[in-house]
Formats: sequence, structure tokens, C-alpha cells
Amino acid sequence: MITIDQLIRTKRRTISIQISSNGELIVRAPTRCSYAQIEKVVQDRIGWIRVHQERILKNNAINSNIISYREVMFLGVTKPIIFDSKTKKIEYHETHFTINEKYAENIPKIKKLVIGFMVEQAQEILINRVNYFANLMQLLPQSLSICNSKRVWGSCSKEADIKLNWRLIMLPPDLIDYVVVHELSHIIEFNHSKLFWKLVGSVLPNYKERRALLKKGDFLLNLYR
Repeated sequence: MITIDQLIRTKRRTISIQISSNGELIVRAPTRCSYAQIEKVVQDRIGWIRVHQERILKNNAINSNIISYREVMFLGVTKPIIFDSKTKKIEYHETHFTINEKYAENIPKIKKLVIGFMVEQAQEILINRVNYFANLMQLLPQSLSICNSKRVWGSCSKEADIKLNWRLIMLPPDLIDYVVVHELSHIIEFNHSKLFWKLVGSVLPNYKERRALLKKGDFLLNLYR
């Protein structure tokens, strides 16, 4: 039997199932829907629920030091945070990050310092990757901005305005490139049709593997809030 951790009733018409970033089962259901109906939907999807819960919990265990802000992932490489008295705020090194020791127990300050470093890097690296692929694909975005989305890595509007989540800078370069190409492709195909994926595949033939790997990094979207 699967436990429903959160049951949210609204005026919606259908029942939806979601697995949170910490593996909890969240069910949203119509106000008048009976609990028996809800349980039946949950039981019908029990296989899907267990697979996703196990994947999320396993991934969280592997990345526990990143989630607890003892380590930082930068361009796909995990580096520990070392505290010392000489560092003014935050410094990046080949094997680690250093932060002034007075912030060792101050998680909000640690997050603020890391965000500042990451956003600065994102402004340069992400924009360079967009420019590279836009030139390769002969596309011209209307605008490009770095955002702080809670749910997505990137987006592209019908007007070709592209937004990229600064947290992309934590991912390996090949996954960053996948998101960039994905959003640029929406300038031509504003959908996820066969033509869209054909366009993505013409630039990144192994996009399916990259897309699957990107799922493992979804936990990063919930960090530094």
C-alpha cells in the first residue's frame, strides 16, 4: 500500500499525481472526489510511483552533501567547501571552494555567496553557449536572460525570448548544451513534435541520452532557495 503524503483538494476536474523532490507522494484531486476514487487512481499507478520514488530517494542519498550545502556542483564536478580565515567571501579553486570561516554555520550566507558566484559564471558561460549554437543553427533569439526558475531549466516564448536558469551552470557542459539547443529549436518549432526532435537531433544526435541524464539533475532546481 502506498502512503499519500499530501492530498490537495481544489476545483480541478482530474486527479494528478506528483512525486516531490524529497520523494513524497502528492495527490491533487477535485473537491467532491471520494477518497476511494483517489486510492484507486493511486493504486493503478503504483508501479510508476514506486519507480520514481526510489529513483529520487537514491539520487538524494548520492547527492546528500550537495543538498546540505557542504559541497558545490560546478559544471558537473562536485567540489567540497573549505572554510578558512584568509578568504574574504568565496573563492573557486581547481579542487574546492573556499569561504570565510565566519560563515561556516551560516547556511543562508553560504547560499548567497554561492549564488553570486554561479550567476556571474552563468552570465558568461551560458550566453557564450547560446551564441555558439545560435550561429551554428542560423537562429536569432529576440532576447536572452538568466532567470531563477523553480521548475524548468529554460524556456523560449513565441516571440523567441529565451530564458535560462542560472542553475544550469551546475550541470556538465553536454547537458547545458542540450538545454540550449532545446530552447533554440523552439524558435522554429514551438512544440515537441517529431519535427522539433528532428531539429534537436540534427545538432545533437545523442540528445535522448542527454535528456535522460538531465533528469538526474532535477534535484538541483530545488537548491539555493
